[in-house]
Amino acid sequence: MPESDIRAVVKPPLYGVDELSDYKRRWRVSVAAVNYRLRELGMISESKSVSNYVEMSRRGWLKNEPARNRSRAVVGFAGHYQRPS
Repeated sequence: MPESDIRAVVKPPLYGVDELSDYKRRWRVSVAAVNYRLRELGMISESKSVSNYVEMSRRGWLKNEPARNRSRAVVGFAGHYQRPS
C-alpha cells in the first residue's frame, strides 16, 4: 500500500472497521493491514487503531476475516469448472 496512493484515496474522517473494510479490496490486504498502515502514516491515532483491533477481534476478523467476493468460480489446471469451497 503505497503512501501516495493511500493519501490520495483515503479521506478523513476514517474511523471504524466498516470504513476500513471498504479499502481492503483495493489493495488486496486484510482490514488489519489497512488499520496498521493508516496508523503507521499517522492518519489515525494510536487509540483509534487499538479500538479498531478490539472491534476486529470482537467480530472474529483477526482469525477469519470475511471475504467480499465469496462466490468466485475456480478453474482447474485442465480448464474444468470447479465449485468454490
